This record gives sequence, structure tokens and C-alpha cells, in this order.
Amino acid sequence: MPDPVTIPAHGRPSAELLAEVAGLHEDDLDWRGGRAFSLVYNPDDDDLEHLLEEVGRRFLHENALNPFKYPSLLRMEQEVIAMACALLGAPPRAGALTSGGTESIFLAVQVARDEARARGVAEPTLVTPSTAHPAFAKAAKYLDVAHVRVPVGADGRADVGATAEALDERTGLVVGSAPCYPYGVIDPIAELAALAAERGVLFHTDACLGGWLLPWWERLGEPVPPWDFRVAGVTSISADVHKYGYAFKGASVIAYRSRDLLERQFFWYDDWPGGLYASGTTAGTRPAAPIVGAWTAINRIGADGYLRMAATVRDTTRRFAEGIAAIEGWPSPIPRHVRARARRRSHRPSAGGHRRGGRRHGRPGLAPRPPAGRPAPHGVPVPRPRRRAVPRGPGRRGGGADGQPGRRRHLRRRGLSSGLRSVLGAVLAGASRRMGPGIDKALVEVGGVAMARRVADALRAGGAEPVVAVGGDRSALGRIGLDGVDDRHPGEGPLGGVCTALAAAERAGRPAWWWRPATSRGSPAR
Repeated sequence: MPDPVTIPAHGRPSAELLAEVAGLHEDDLDWRGGRAFSLVYNPDDDDLEHLLEEVGRRFLHENALNPFKYPSLLRMEQEVIAMACALLGAPPRAGALTSGGTESIFLAVQVARDEARARGVAEPTLVTPSTAHPAFAKAAKYLDVAHVRVPVGADGRADVGATAEALDERTGLVVGSAPCYPYGVIDPIAELAALAAERGVLFHTDACLGGWLLPWWERLGEPVPPWDFRVAGVTSISADVHKYGYAFKGASVIAYRSRDLLERQFFWYDDWPGGLYASGTTAGTRPAAPIVGAWTAINRIGADGYLRMAATVRDTTRRFAEGIAAIEGWPSPIPRHVRARARRRSHRPSAGGHRRGGRRHGRPGLAPRPPAGRPAPHGVPVPRPRRRAVPRGPGRRGGGADGQPGRRRHLRRRGLSSGLRSVLGAVLAGASRRMGPGIDKALVEVGGVAMARRVADALRAGGAEPVVAVGGDRSALGRIGLDGVDDRHPGEGPLGGVCTALAAAERAGRPAWWWRPATSRGSPAR
């Protein structure tokens, strides 16, 4: 292990630090490159980007802890909240600006917990679909609330019947997503909220992803099921401005049906020699830049701009759906009825999505995820090729001439040599400048398990077999059950790692299958 980093004895020159920061930044994701889904929402507007950089720079050092010292921040924050509440259908003063969706969700759970306790429920529970964002599980842990997770239906949406069975006298909050992250589908908010309302329980719509897109999506004439405060039982909504509001991180809004609910999240403390201490969210000191950035983005884009950008998202989604549906032999991630509409160029992309486990899913305004393998941190799944039926040969049912099981996945990869072996998963290992000198990112433990092991398990669960590690300490990787190969393209990033994995696959000793027309005996040629 490298020596621990300590504070330098002497300060370093600015130019040297800037050069090092630039070098470290080279390993980071290029969020302008079109492959930064969920991390950065690129407005593709140079003028807006430069404007946000400028206002962020001007308010870089201000502290939003005391709004009376910064009346500009107080005004802009109140206006952002009012605009968000108007968009969601809440009263103008019934919301708060937070650092992100996780904090918004924390506050919704905290308010529901305290509201339930006020009704005499000492230990309230949180009821969510299994697809709800992990921030709800985190909030339940931190706030000491029991979390009841309900399996979703075959369409990936919350199961209303199962949710009804999960509710009892301890239920403090019921949750639905608009949409959920795993599948991009909108839960049946109206039905779920009605269940909660019948029992006098609060209901939260998690619209962190869709809150700043679905209103414009609906105005474009796209079908959107009810999800906001127009649904009678909805009592709170979380919506991230730093997603489809196109502000920079971190800015989210938590909105309530009434000001009374909002005030449950306020903290007041005067038993302190320093005087009164009060805060409207979990944070004390707050950076000013995200407040100003959110205010600037909303005012710069405006309603017409949001409609225009939503139309761009919609049209791009349609192009993705049509392109994927047109790939010959590729297992389409788009349901059959949506593919038919795509060919007529008149489908509704919010009904589309990718297919996994027999379910049909869609994500409004977002490109469907390819079915070949789900990306995982530090893991690069090699795309799975098209499959072909295995001809039956003599020897055993469904088997080939050499007795291999017929259900085994035989592979064909176009444009590569016929010696290709069936390596489908690669975990990139080795030190990186981002993690620090000498630290192998693949061996860093999370929850007591090395990241490489977690990624390998995820790749295998998605159908990759075998999985190899590219680069890194082969003996250390072997101890966690991973075969390693030397990185033949060091410094070239994930693409170099994939090329190394493919080359290693061709040299692998295990049998692999390359398909060409069957021999006269009907057995596959290898």
C-alpha cells in the first residue's frame, strides 16, 4: 500500500496544481460526449453553459446559512421554490430547495415519520415498491424507520394489490415513482395515493427524474398518467432541478400539499449561547452557487425552452427506438407493439423501453438500455452477439457431435476471427490517477467486498461467462476468484481494456464456438 497522504510541508505553485488537476481530470467522464446518462444532463447550449459557469463563479464563496446576510440568495431561492411549486401544482410557499434528490427524499420521510408520531404511531413504517430509489432505504436507516418493500408487477410498476396488503396501522408513508430508475416506468400514482388517503397516510411521489420533464412531456401531447398534486392523495413530491431542469449540481425541490407539512421539516434551536439557530432543510451551511444556478437556468430556458428541449429528448428517444428495432437479429429492447409503431414513426416512446426477464419497460424521454448487459462501475461488458439455434446432432438430446449441451450459448461475432473465445465480461483493474497512486480501483472494498468481485458477479448475473480482469495484481485478483490478463493497451482507458479482453479470449484454452453452415452429418463446425 502507498504511504498515506499528508498535508504538504510547503505550499505548491498554482500552475503546478492546475496542471495536476488537469491531468487527473483526463480520466473523468466526458459529460459532453453523450454517454453521461444520469450523472450530468447536458443542455447542449453553449450560452447557457457559460452563463451558469459565470453565475457560479460569482457566488462561489457565499454562504446560504444566513439568508438575512444575503438577500439576493433569499429572493432567488424563494423564486425557484415558487416556480417549482407552480409546475407541480403545490402552493407557492410549500416547498424547499435541497442539495439533491436524496436530501429531498430524506425530508419527505422525516416529515411523514413525525406526522405519524403526532397521530400516535410510535414506530411508523415506510412502504415502497421494490423499484423505489435506494435513497428511501437510506432514509429509513438514518431515521430509524422500518422499510417495507413491495414486489412490483410484471410490467415493472408498483403492484396496487400487493401494496394494499402491505399497509397496516403502522404505515406512515407510501411511495410511488414517476418514473422509477430501474425501468423508467411511472407507477400507478392515483391508485397508490388513494390507498394512502383511505387510511389517512401521507403519500410521496418521487419525481426526482421526471419532475422537470413530465410536465413538458404532457404539454407536447404525449400520454402521461397522473402523478403530481392534481392527484388528491399526493402529499409530497421530490423533483431535481439539476436533471431535466438543466441546472448544475446540486439543486432539488421538495414540495408539499400544505405549508403545515413543510414546517415539520424546519429546525429551531434557541437553547444555545450563540443565539437562535434555525434551518429549513438538513444542511446548515449551504453553497450559494446551486441556488443561483437553478434560478438562472429556469429563467434562461423558460417555458418555451423547456418545451423545445423536451421535444428534442422525445425525438431522440424515437430515433433510438427505431434504430434498435431495425437491427436485424438483435433482441429488440422495444415491445413488439411499440416496434410496429416505430416503423410507422408514430409510436409513443413513453410506452417503449427495454425487455428484461419477460417484462416490458420504458423510460420517458430516455434512450432504452441495450439488453446485452447492464453497465456496472469499473466493469465493461463486452456486447453479447446474436444467438442462433443449436443444430441437434448424434449423441444426446439437443447436443452436437461432441456431446455439448444444446442449450449452451454458442456465439458468433461478425468481423472477428473464427478463433474467438467466449469471453463476454471484462473487469478493468489496475491503478488510476483518479483513485491515487498505487491504489487498484478493482480491489477497493465496498461493504467488505472488493469492487471487482461485485462487478464480476453483476456481469455473470447478466449472462457473461467467463469474466476476466484486465490489468492489476493478478495474484490479488485470483484470491477473489478472478482470472487476470495483462493490459496490452495501458493508458488507453476502457476501450483498450476491452481490446485486451477480446485478444485474450482468442488465446483462451477452453472450447469456443464459431458458427458456419452445418456439416453433412448435421453437426456444428467448430
